[in-house]
Amino acid sequence: QADIGTKRVQVTSSSSSWTETYSTYYVVIDAYNISQGNYWNKTLGPYSSSSQAAAIGESYLDDTQDPNNIYYDYTVYYNTQVIYYTQYTVTTQNYPDPYSYLRSRYDLGAGWSLAFPSVQIENHSGTQNLFFHDGTGAVYRVRMGTDPDNTNLENYQGKDVKFMDDNGTYSNGQVVSRYVFISSDQRKTYFAADGRLIGIKDRFGNEIKFNHINRLIHGVSYPFISQITDSIGRIIQFTYENTINQSTSENIFITVTHPSNSDNLSITYNKQRLVVNRIDVGQTWYDVRLYSVTDPENNQTVYNYEFPESRFMYTTKNLSNSPAYNTLAWLKDVWYPHSRSTYIQDSPVTRNLGPEGAYQGYRVLTRYDQERRYNPGTGQVYVTGEFNRIGYQYVNDYTGYPNYSSDDILPENFQYSSEATAASTGLKTKTVYNGKKQQIQTEITANNGEKKIITNQSFDANYKFKPTRIELADYASGGASNQLYIDQTYNEWGGLSSKTKALTPAQLNNPSVKSLHTTSYQYHPTYKILTQKSWYQNNSTPLTETYTYDDLGRILTATNPKGEISNYAYNNVAGGQQTTITKNLENSKIAKTILIYGSGAQYAYPTTIKEYYTNSNGR
Repeated sequence: QADIGTKRVQVTSSSSSWTETYSTYYVVIDAYNISQGNYWNKTLGPYSSSSQAAAIGESYLDDTQDPNNIYYDYTVYYNTQVIYYTQYTVTTQNYPDPYSYLRSRYDLGAGWSLAFPSVQIENHSGTQNLFFHDGTGAVYRVRMGTDPDNTNLENYQGKDVKFMDDNGTYSNGQVVSRYVFISSDQRKTYFAADGRLIGIKDRFGNEIKFNHINRLIHGVSYPFISQITDSIGRIIQFTYENTINQSTSENIFITVTHPSNSDNLSITYNKQRLVVNRIDVGQTWYDVRLYSVTDPENNQTVYNYEFPESRFMYTTKNLSNSPAYNTLAWLKDVWYPHSRSTYIQDSPVTRNLGPEGAYQGYRVLTRYDQERRYNPGTGQVYVTGEFNRIGYQYVNDYTGYPNYSSDDILPENFQYSSEATAASTGLKTKTVYNGKKQQIQTEITANNGEKKIITNQSFDANYKFKPTRIELADYASGGASNQLYIDQTYNEWGGLSSKTKALTPAQLNNPSVKSLHTTSYQYHPTYKILTQKSWYQNNSTPLTETYTYDDLGRILTATNPKGEISNYAYNNVAGGQQTTITKNLENSKIAKTILIYGSGAQYAYPTTIKEYYTNSNGR
């Protein structure tokens, strides 16, 4: 499911000021203390008139009941007081915003995006927040710091990458870079000041360049990818129709061409118009949904949706009278060329929206597939049968509602889970998470009662989603169980450092036995690629694989557990760029492979491959 637009809250304040003047009278009483022999006075009031104040003064002069004091005089005086008032009014409005980040970046339809990295920039009340989209679905909040070992990505599980400011070190010919993401292999991905992806360069100098055109979405201009060019001259061209405000659909055409080949590949994304009516805020706008994708073979995949309303409020958990709601697009079915997949949603569930708010969401209850057929007699397409049916059940909600006000305060012992049941086999797969959002258990139960439970019993102190001890428990249908354990350790940047085989508790607690069943890993300090793998074949035979690399991270040698060495050499030759692989075999035999990357393939693929085998006589 995806929001059409974005949930927003706006807090505005206003003030008004005024003054009020008060006129009052006071009386000062003069007295003499007989026992202490000193004079003193006191002030009384306020009074609304001078006569009231004078009457109080006269009453003191007439006082004969106080044995310690003599009241001998009084003075009445007038005072004017000005009081300043300021009244503040705070108004909170919850409303759906037509703006959607994914639409402003790709415009494929609600919830859809291309698998490219980007930087989302949100500005609120003078504060800029950055969110890095890595292109695989993960999103990390950017928090710039001064620690050189910090990734600057909140909750990233490792220290092998880095997101940084960049002072224009890259240009795509249109704009210069403002941010850069450096991958573990030192590949650099560059972004402009508005977050658009403008280029990717690897450590060998290979480059993918992204160019853009501006298009209007809801009257605001955004940059969209118009062309992608790689180092060997391949071009991916994006052509956009801009007709959604005048017609019910529009297309995005993507064409892949190569300068040395007249053939091309094309993909068409068709979008259908949605009319969004927001009666609560008096707004109507057009949005889009992805309707179909046509591949280079002219096969079409069609997507159908339901559009339920979702109530939300940032300021209360009670949604029964919520004036704010937005429209969701959740996938109802997908028509593939030869099948159809159907998804049935649950009724809305309430989830936390920050510490004080809530919103309605939906969960899949059932999904199944059907075979798609064509009736030549009627010319109709129909579906038949039903397979791969899976039902889903849920326990608790990942936001903690209604037991906790926010997922930020969930205790570790809080659990939520989902269970998938295959209708054809009865196989159940249950996945359980704790309050830290760590996956703590996977339970697989067969129809005959046999069960396998995988439990992550502990996690790394620095990388909370990386398990350090895993329990594997197998249960027979009669209830008898068998437990084995796997231990894992991680290095300082989050890479796997060691891993045991599945061991019994006795084996795990015996250091000598444990070491014989442990595989250790070492990595290149710059490129984080494997340099050594060590393990035991048996109690007395250690085995090792080793790899060495040049300054660019190209492999130079690979040594297998038998001690056989493969050597790699890189040279520029008349025919192009040459890679030579030489492998020393038994009895002084040699195998050699020569690959030449020529200009005919823009040096990207081998144009010539030669293989040699030398026997013990050197022939």
